[in-house]
Amino acid sequence: MKSRIFFLSLFSVLFFAAIFLPSTAHAEEILQFSTDVRVQESGELDVIEAIFYDFGTESRHGIYRDIPVLYQRDNSNYRLRVTVVDVTDEDGEEYEFSTSTEDGVLSIKIGDPDVLITGSHYYVIYYRVARAVNFFDDHDEVYWNVTGNGWQVPIRSVTASVHLPAASLYSGAKLTCFTGFLGLETQSCDVETAPDFLSYRTQENLLAGEGLTIVAGWEKGFVTRPTAWQNFKYFIADNILATFPLFLPFLCFAVMFRLWWKRGRDPKGRTTIIPEYDPPHGMDPMEVGTLYDFKIDKKDISALIIYLAVRGYVKIRFIPKKSKILGKDDYELIQLKRGTDLLKPHEQELMESLFGSGKTILLSKLKNVFYKKVQTLEKHVYDQLVKDGYFPVDPKHIRAVYTGVGAFIFVLGFFGFAFVFTLALALVICGIIIVIFGIFMPSRTKKGVLAQEHILGFKRYLMVAEKDRITFHNAPEKRPELFEKFLPFAMALGVEQAWAQQFEGIYKQQPDWYDGQGNMFSAVIFANSLNSFSHDMNGAMAAPSSAGSGGSGLGGGGFSGGGFGGGGGGSW
Repeated sequence: MKSRIFFLSLFSVLFFAAIFLPSTAHAEEILQFSTDVRVQESGELDVIEAIFYDFGTESRHGIYRDIPVLYQRDNSNYRLRVTVVDVTDEDGEEYEFSTSTEDGVLSIKIGDPDVLITGSHYYVIYYRVARAVNFFDDHDEVYWNVTGNGWQVPIRSVTASVHLPAASLYSGAKLTCFTGFLGLETQSCDVETAPDFLSYRTQENLLAGEGLTIVAGWEKGFVTRPTAWQNFKYFIADNILATFPLFLPFLCFAVMFRLWWKRGRDPKGRTTIIPEYDPPHGMDPMEVGTLYDFKIDKKDISALIIYLAVRGYVKIRFIPKKSKILGKDDYELIQLKRGTDLLKPHEQELMESLFGSGKTILLSKLKNVFYKKVQTLEKHVYDQLVKDGYFPVDPKHIRAVYTGVGAFIFVLGFFGFAFVFTLALALVICGIIIVIFGIFMPSRTKKGVLAQEHILGFKRYLMVAEKDRITFHNAPEKRPELFEKFLPFAMALGVEQAWAQQFEGIYKQQPDWYDGQGNMFSAVIFANSLNSFSHDMNGAMAAPSSAGSGGSGLGGGGFSGGGFGGGGGGSW
């Protein structure tokens, strides 16, 4: 009975020991880890690691050495440039090796995949590192994680040496070291300043996951510090995914500028503007005003009504308010003839929108109603100008496309602020750029440019003051009928007051197509009356309102695993 109890107890101890105690059958360990760091005047480090690795009884192909190359500094990526020069044994015979980088870690895989080895083997890894020197106001520094804290096997002994670029630097050098698990400030290590190098050595074995980190600081001026331009290029390269959005607005601007340059500019015209004494042949005031500024203004519609009145299709009657205190002045539009066969589509559309099947309409009755017809009227005008060859495509459509695309990108960026700020900001700016360029994207054809130059010359004639009239040779004689003929065009171009000033004292009787009030009449008074009509017409057209690693290792800021370098390794 006692023997059975003893046997069961022994079995239990062995069973739990097998589960909970680490296995030592493989007996892998690093017998010696030695590193030599040579600081070059260029700021590069030449690093040689000599690793004496014991595989024990385990059969392996070789070892792998992981070296972190990507760090976080000032909330941005900071990448070391590491170049593996060669990997040899203690006699200088080269090992077969391969390198790969994943998730910011350079992995050096050493060994022959077709050969298995056991026992102790010597690996000498030589690599060059750029950007691993820290530059401070009062000193330069190497803060280097010699072994890394990622080895899964113990390390019996670690030594390290640092060679500075000038012999005079050793006497004033500052050095320290840290050991233990990642983040600890334990200093179970010795440092020594020799005549031609700085020496570091661990005082005890390192467990799996422990490491040695060294720090060396020296006088400034012996190592070349990267220029601001070099640092900027490094920053862009290291943070390409994060910084690309910052360049997106510039890209948007470049693309939109190229589109405007190719499609948004007018062809070259005569370039010289000469006085013209008539509007372009076959164009009405609404077409002239639209070709002039690419858009249909409310004054263009008012000018077209006056144009139809001058031609005998409409009569305008002024209706004063009934009381000096209450009410408001109004206008009555009276249809005199239809003449649909003689009118252009947009002129017919305007007549139909105003009168429908009736003969008269009060301007006040059009309010909150007429605006619904304006879009159809605009389409007819743009279609007519495209058909006649003044525009290659509908300018309003062009603006709408770019505005829609820009608004979509703007909204996309606006809702992206909670996720990626730089990308969201870039999209918002891009959206604004596209919308702004969209305003200037409509263009004229060659015929349209020549007509535009004609309009500019005609506008100069309409605006000319009496004292400057001598410069306009062959200008037509100022007659009352001439004033009426060109008045709608002057309204469309916004120079009706200047045009009326030229006929002050000549145009003394109101036209048949306008029924105003008062005994006093002049061209200027009449123009002011039409301005009032145009203002009220604008009101009728308006829609109703709706409701890392960058810190110093000296001065109490260091710890095991800090600085550059580090990583770890193992066997494979």
